[in-house]
Amino acid sequence: MKTYNKKRFYKKKWFLFFLVLCIICVFLQFFLQFRTSDKQTLKIFKKAHVPVSIKYFNVKATNCSIRAIETSEKKKNTVLFVHGAPGSADAFYNYLKDPTLLKNAEIVTFDRPGYGYSDFGKAHPSIIKQAMAVSELIDSLHLKNVILVGHSYGAPVAAYATLKNKDIKGLVMLSPAIAPDKEIYFWIGNLARWRATRWLVPPAFVVSADEKYTHEAALRLIEPQWKNLQVPTVIIHGKKDMLASYENMTYAKEQFKNAPVRTISLPEENHFIPWTKQQLIVREIDSLIHL
Repeated sequence: MKTYNKKRFYKKKWFLFFLVLCIICVFLQFFLQFRTSDKQTLKIFKKAHVPVSIKYFNVKATNCSIRAIETSEKKKNTVLFVHGAPGSADAFYNYLKDPTLLKNAEIVTFDRPGYGYSDFGKAHPSIIKQAMAVSELIDSLHLKNVILVGHSYGAPVAAYATLKNKDIKGLVMLSPAIAPDKEIYFWIGNLARWRATRWLVPPAFVVSADEKYTHEAALRLIEPQWKNLQVPTVIIHGKKDMLASYENMTYAKEQFKNAPVRTISLPEENHFIPWTKQQLIVREIDSLIHL
């Protein structure tokens, strides 16, 4: 009788464990989407008194619809942001409200394919195709004198895009994940790869994992092209970055042999400098605008 009750107790215990796990996963699926709706986006910028427009357009490179948010006042210069993984256009909403940038440029941010409202949940793990999507965005929105700003995974995407579009005149890379030999992996990322656990992981993290585990090969594929990059480039990296090795900055400077490159080392910063060092980044963007 005691043995029976003990087995029953453990069955209940495991049932409750999986029930709680499922509830947590459903919660995470809903709340960890890393995206802001059109309605909420417009509300954010209305409150900040910054007129913006939201546009959707199809790109051939990834065969999907892409969402872009741009400030409404046309200027002769443009700043275009490329987010990392996971992420979405809203990673750079504060920059679309920055008075220094608004004074001198039209500002655009967008959801990379697979994130936000751009084919959400479906991975497009090709730096080349992602960069071509950036180029198509520039052409579709008729952007001129573009300064590309890429963070983390978005940095090599932005860098490669400079080779594909003549309207790009400058590049800023923030905590770039660009060196194929310096990729950092964490065991927890396997949860988004294993079939048994993949369904438990929020879609944005699944897409991020699909990009992560093909990133090294994708970087090696385009590595011979870096010598062709010629636009003025600023690279900013924190020495305490645990997600993208600080050595990525040295690698990029060595690879960009024919481009004027300025590097900024931040001894006390980690991977999240777009949010902790905004004023520094704005100054560097502004300096490229005025070259």
